[in-house]
Parts: sequence; C-alpha cells; structure tokens
Amino acid sequence: KVDCVLRSKKRVIEFYGDYWHGNPKKYAPDDIIGINRVAKDKWDFGQVKIESYGNASHFLIPDTTIFDMLMSIDFFFNDNAIDKMADAIVGNADLKPTDFSRPVFEKSMREILPKEQADKLISQLNLYGSLKKTPEELRKTLFINDLKMKWNKETRSYTSMGKIGIGNINKTQINKLVTGKIEIIKKRGGDILNIYLELDQNNWYYFNYTRGTMLAVSSNEAFNTLIKDMKPDKREKAGDKDKKEPNYYFNICPPTKKIQFLRKQTIDE
Repeated sequence: KVDCVLRSKKRVIEFYGDYWHGNPKKYAPDDIIGINRVAKDKWDFGQVKIESYGNASHFLIPDTTIFDMLMSIDFFFNDNAIDKMADAIVGNADLKPTDFSRPVFEKSMREILPKEQADKLISQLNLYGSLKKTPEELRKTLFINDLKMKWNKETRSYTSMGKIGIGNINKTQINKLVTGKIEIIKKRGGDILNIYLELDQNNWYYFNYTRGTMLAVSSNEAFNTLIKDMKPDKREKAGDKDKKEPNYYFNICPPTKKIQFLRKQTIDE
C-alpha cells in the first residue's frame, strides 16, 4: 500500500517509514521483511551502526526508488583522525550550508528525538545555523542531515545522488554540503559500505567497510599518520558474543582503493 499515486506523472509516493531498512528499533532481527528476507539482513553491518529516516518515492518510469533522508553512521575509529576531518570541513569557507527548512529534515528530527526537543533544536538551527549542544542521539561518527539515494536493482546497491549534507561529526557541528558519494551494496557474503567526501579537488576522505574491516585514506596526511602510528591492537574491537557480533578492525588503505571506487561512480557536483 502506498500513500499517494500521481497518475498524470506516473509517480508513486509513499512515506518511507522504517520498512526498507528494517529499523532494529521496530523490527526484531528475525522478522520477515519483503520476500524471504529477515530484518537483520537489511541493516546488519556488525559494529558499524547505520540508522536512516525520511521518505521514499517510487517512479514507475523509470522503475526506480528515490530516498530523501537523514542517516547516522557510527563506528569505532581514531577520534583524533575523525576530529581532523571535522576541522577540515568546518574550516572550509567555500562549502554551502545545509537547508534546515526541508520538510524531510523536520519530520525525521521528530522521529529521532522527542517532538518538543526536536522542535526546539529545529528552531535553534533556523535561527543560528547550529546547535548550542549536540544531543546524545545525534552524536555519531557521521550524522548526515541531507542525503538522497536511489536503489539500483542491477547492482543491488543504494547510491547517493547530489551533495551530501554533513550535520555533525561526533560532537562537532558541521551543517555544510560536500561533494561525495555514499554506496551501500547488498551481498550474500557481506554487505559493503563506501563513503567518499570531497571538500575540493585536493581535499578528500574515503572509507570502505565490509566483513568487520573498516579501511580509510585521505589527502590529509595528518589523518593518515594518526592511523598508521596506532598499534594494531588499538585498532581492534571485539564483538559482543551474546549478540553474535563480529570482531571489528580498522586500518589505512592505499589511495588506489579510492580511485577504483570513483571509477565506477558519477560524482554529482
């Protein structure tokens, strides 16, 4: 069932809710979502926690689904390296601000936070362009407050479209739009997450995660050095055995991995 059909434009619109990603707050891991798939298959990235909120529109011609959303991505990493990335984005005066007046933004904030708190924070953002204090619910490694993605049936992947709005990185308020690409690939052997954020042609950050391993590299050598200089055991985090969570490890990767990813993508300016 959908919420609206615009027959003249051959367009189906539905509120995105929590179905397509099997929100773990509303679905048990073994709940059936779709045809013979359980909820955990849609959002199980082990120790990388992904949550998303927003709307979905299905277009009959072409046959594709577009998602307009907010997304949080939380994972274990070198805090100082992540702070370097946050400082670089904040310090780039050429990046445009995100739009807090988007209906999807306001609706999603009220799903993440209690309505009264969400309304107060939305008012702060519209007045001042940032929050006085980042609430605990938003303190993620990467909180994206403007993201559009489409589903590609051939590649079985969700791929971002257009600019990416960075809301905050951990506690640091950002609220700026960057060029980039986010891709989530569904695979039987393990889902894959790619994140590429570009401040300008000379400043970028790339993350790749699959099967318990997070790889990263940047044009910022200070970011790379902080990871390289860590002892291997400091880059590891054991999984929760009760939750059958896999172990996790992060490391540096060569820039060629970023290049290989971008060759397959179209970066929207």
